[in-house]
Amino acid sequence: MTNFQTRKQSASGNFTRPGQLDEKHLADMLRKLNDPVTARIFLGVVYDYPELEMRFLGSYLQALETVKRSHIQYAKARALGLICAKLCFKSAQCAYWLSRLSLKLFVQLREWNRSAQLKKSRVTQAANDENVICLPHASKATGTNN
Repeated sequence: MTNFQTRKQSASGNFTRPGQLDEKHLADMLRKLNDPVTARIFLGVVYDYPELEMRFLGSYLQALETVKRSHIQYAKARALGLICAKLCFKSAQCAYWLSRLSLKLFVQLREWNRSAQLKKSRVTQAANDENVICLPHASKATGTNN
């Protein structure tokens, strides 16, 4: 026999009347009232049938507590999510400004390097100019050329 057939036989053998199946289902549901979804379903049924509220008062209160707790947990998680979103935004903003600052610093360093190289080349050129002999009239031919 398979598990399905065994379960089917045990389920049909244990319940002699249809109300017992409903009672078993209700008992299973009441055991799961710590689950917010189950608690909301239970509260929905109790709100539809107000006479059940007094009959299952303890379960009703447990379901209310579970739903209230889930609302509190959701609110805490949402607040934490908002804080994380703000932190992510601020860190992205800091990274953006840091990259802009780094780029400006890089451009400034490149300009300083260029000006230093120009000064160095001018100094080197001035030092080389001292060793150059300048003739007063370089356009006039000298020597044997006519």
